[in-house]
Amino acid sequence: MKKRRILAITGTRADYGIYRPIAKAIAASEYLSLGFIVIGMHLRSEFGHTVDAINEDGFLIVSEIDSLDTEDTPEATVAYIGRTVIACADVLKKIRPDIVILTAAMTNVDDCERKKSRARKINVQGVQYVAEACKDQRAKL
Repeated sequence: MKKRRILAITGTRADYGIYRPIAKAIAASEYLSLGFIVIGMHLRSEFGHTVDAINEDGFLIVSEIDSLDTEDTPEATVAYIGRTVIACADVLKKIRPDIVILTAAMTNVDDCERKKSRARKINVQGVQYVAEACKDQRAKL
């Protein structure tokens, strides 16, 4: 039986903490395979270069997308989302996963209240674009 390909997109230590037990269960399955697209803060030393933890856990990283901007402005956020979604769509075309898991989001409630436009771009529009890319590849999100 062909293994179902699962692709997880992770951008922070916080969302990787959600993935970790799920990833271990997937890795133990003879019916599933898992790869990670690692983006954002994972790839920056100022945030602990937490991509190392994913490597240490032995999970396959199919792509590292370093598109995080150093500016915290609305324009930089839009540019980051655009670069990241385009790069993720390219990986989806190449890998052709059956399932995509996305937990990345802006989760600090106070920041979301203060930066409503940014929160909407990340939590709604960014996810919508990933969902459209998944639909194009017939992957479940």
